[in-house]
Amino acid sequence: MNSSDITQKPTADATYALNTVPEIQISTTETITASIKLVDGSNFFVGTYIPDFSNKVYIDFADLYQSKLSTAIPTDGNYTELFNANYRKKFTVTLQGTTGSAVTVSYYVCNAKIKSSSTFEEWSGTHFLTNQAVEKFTNYESKEFLSYLDYGGNTKLKARFYESDSTPVDVNVLLNDTAGCLIVDVSYSRLIALANQLPTGLKGYYDLMLYNSKDVLLATQRYVYREATGKEKYFLFVNALGGIDTMICTGNNTLMPESTHNIGRFGNLFVAIDDTDDMRTWEQKTGWFEHKQRNWVYELLLAKKEAVKYDPDNASFQYIVVTSSDISVSDEKRLTDASFKYILTEDSAAVGDDETPSNNVIHNSTVEKEEEMADTTISEEEPLISGETEEITVEATKLFVYYETTSDTVSSEPVYYYINGSSTAAGSFVPDNSGEPVIIEIEEGQTITFGTQNTTVSKIIVRYYA
Repeated sequence: MNSSDITQKPTADATYALNTVPEIQISTTETITASIKLVDGSNFFVGTYIPDFSNKVYIDFADLYQSKLSTAIPTDGNYTELFNANYRKKFTVTLQGTTGSAVTVSYYVCNAKIKSSSTFEEWSGTHFLTNQAVEKFTNYESKEFLSYLDYGGNTKLKARFYESDSTPVDVNVLLNDTAGCLIVDVSYSRLIALANQLPTGLKGYYDLMLYNSKDVLLATQRYVYREATGKEKYFLFVNALGGIDTMICTGNNTLMPESTHNIGRFGNLFVAIDDTDDMRTWEQKTGWFEHKQRNWVYELLLAKKEAVKYDPDNASFQYIVVTSSDISVSDEKRLTDASFKYILTEDSAAVGDDETPSNNVIHNSTVEKEEEMADTTISEEEPLISGETEEITVEATKLFVYYETTSDTVSSEPVYYYINGSSTAAGSFVPDNSGEPVIIEIEEGQTITFGTQNTTVSKIIVRYYA
């Protein structure tokens, strides 16, 4: 391109959102041939551009990136985290004039749209891929995901619970060593089982905290627990940032089928004729939410990306398509609601960070709305008869062991436990009056038996998450 001057182009190896990739601008008198490909593939577009009257060529591949990028909502359920390989792709653009050598530039594009004063690469390095409120209500039924970009493959995602005296209890959710976009299951039902605590000893909220390799906190998302009422409906949407958000709707769900009934006459009989395309449509009321969440609700309903309805009773997902919505929410400080219509499918609006609710500030006033966490453990009790219990078969890998005593003064004689009927003890513990459980880790499906000569211990109580 001897007689051409590239005045604007994407920065090599930079990461952009779909709507932030710089347009290529060239000052030239030549005809320019531009091609684009994925770095590991062949050209999927080649175009020829002729200079305008100002000897300028403008090239924009905005409509082409989207065809190569996607975010799929995980509906398998047999995983805790996965990489979204189609979220971020590296593209190579080659520019060739009628003279001289070709010019190439390679850069990354993500399945996201954003309005921010900072670049997408800067923003996504310190945020989860969501515009939901930084304090979000959840319950034991809800399926919740968090997505984030790990540029160097060196992040740590932790869950922080709080004991009744506000002492933090940190649990490692994911220690990652591979660069890419991660989708992590952060549902309450999963995270509470990771903590070596029972819900009765914890406050009704917890934080998801993302750290880099130097233990610098990058992003925080708080979940505040609310007991499920039975009215909740759960919808998962791919948001404008390419992450996955869950909207918990407490309003009415109304079946509103669109159908046409045709009839025909055969002799003296009228019969129904099935010659129309009928459509099952539902209308879902969101239920009450704070008006400051209206931008997030707007984004999810108008993103026009993949969406599913989640049924917690059987852990199933149904793909849906939103067909219309009614979002009429004022900026008065009050509760409000919205509604949307959707259909099932057998085949699947950017909000600026300055509009994100609460300006990413965590409020004590929200925490005060907490409710006691649900205890979903299974409990089995076995009396000590002649110093031994019956065998207990456990479908879990972590046991919380309690014991009842016959007096306030507990003997220091240890209690032994045996795995799979072995005559050799796998371990032991010394009873005390602390009330804290003894944590025992075994393999799922194994049996456990307890034995002791401690006459002050009368019963063993085993609790576990199935």
